[in-house]
Amino acid sequence: MKPLAWALLLTAAAHAPTASAYGNAGHQQIGAIADLQLRAAARRQVQSLLGFDLRVAAIWADCVRDAQPDASGGLQSRETAAACAAFDSPAQRERMHDYARRNWSGCDDPPPKGCHSRYHYTNVAYQHLRYDRAYSGTRDDDLVAATHAAIAVLRNRAAPPPFDIRDRTEALLLLAHFVGDLHQPLHVGTVYLDRDGRAFDPDRDALVAEPQADTRGGNLIHDAISNLSLHAEWDQIARALSATSPRQLIGRRSAVPPTSGPIDGWAAQWAGETLRASHSAYAGLSFIADPAAPGRWIAQFPDHAAYWRDKETLQRSEVIKAGTRLAQLLNAIWP
Repeated sequence: MKPLAWALLLTAAAHAPTASAYGNAGHQQIGAIADLQLRAAARRQVQSLLGFDLRVAAIWADCVRDAQPDASGGLQSRETAAACAAFDSPAQRERMHDYARRNWSGCDDPPPKGCHSRYHYTNVAYQHLRYDRAYSGTRDDDLVAATHAAIAVLRNRAAPPPFDIRDRTEALLLLAHFVGDLHQPLHVGTVYLDRDGRAFDPDRDALVAEPQADTRGGNLIHDAISNLSLHAEWDQIARALSATSPRQLIGRRSAVPPTSGPIDGWAAQWAGETLRASHSAYAGLSFIADPAAPGRWIAQFPDHAAYWRDKETLQRSEVIKAGTRLAQLLNAIWP
C-alpha cells in the first residue's frame, strides 16, 4: 500500500467503532502492566523478538484482523485505529499481509474477514463454571486454542492446525493480545436466548435452539440507553482506567497469584475464570426481541447506572489480571 493511502485508512479508522476486547486503550494498558513485571530474561526476549514493548505489541492482532482480499488476490489491511501506525513500515505491513493470507482459510465455514478473525473469542454459555472443549460455542480455532498455539510456537513447537504462525515474533504479537481477550468476559461467555428471550444452556437444557440463539458474546444485544451493543460496552474501559499509570494499578507488588499447573493448561484455566466473571455481565438482565432487527435483542436493566459501575469495577480487576498473567506466562517461558 502506498504511504498516503495507508495514512488515510488509519485516519478514517480512528473514527470507527471497535469490536476488539477492551479496545486499544485496554490492550495497551494490559501490555504496559506486563512490561513492568517482566524479569530480565523475558524482557530481553521481548526486545529481541519485537524491538518494542508489549504495550505496543498488544494491539497488533486487532490491526490485522480486518484484512480482506483485494481484486488482485492479495491482501490489503484495513486497520481499526490510528494506533496501528506503530506498524506502518514496509516490513510490518508485509508481516500483517502474510499472516492474514496464511490464516485466511482452513477453518470450518470461513467468515468474510477470514479465519483469523475467529481466533479472538469463544462462545460458552455463561451458566457454566469452567471452559470445556465439549461445550457448545467452543471450536478448534477459538480463543483458547489460539492462545495455546501461540504459546506452543514461543516454546519452539509447531502450531497445531488450523493455525499458521510463522515464527516466535508473530507468536508473541498474538499472545500479547490474546491474553487480554481471555480476560474480557464477553469474549468468553455468551447468553443463549430462546424465542421468548429466556436464557438457556444449550449443553444442559432440553430446548430447541433458534437459529440465532447464541447472541455472539452480546454482539446481538442492544443497550438502548448507551446505543451500543452489550459486547461493545464491555469492550470500552473507563477513561480513568486507561489514564491510570500501570505502576499505580499493580502497586508495589502484584496481588494476582501465579497460575498453577502446566503452562499448556493456563489459557483454559483463565477462560474458566473469565466465564465465571461473565455471570456479572448477564445477571439481572432481561431481553426482548428488537422489532427493528430480527434476530437481535434489547437488554433491559434493573438499574443501568449500577450495572455500569459494577462493569467498570470488574474491568479494572480483569485488566490488572490480564497484564500480570501475560508477564507471568512470559517469565515462565523464559525463566
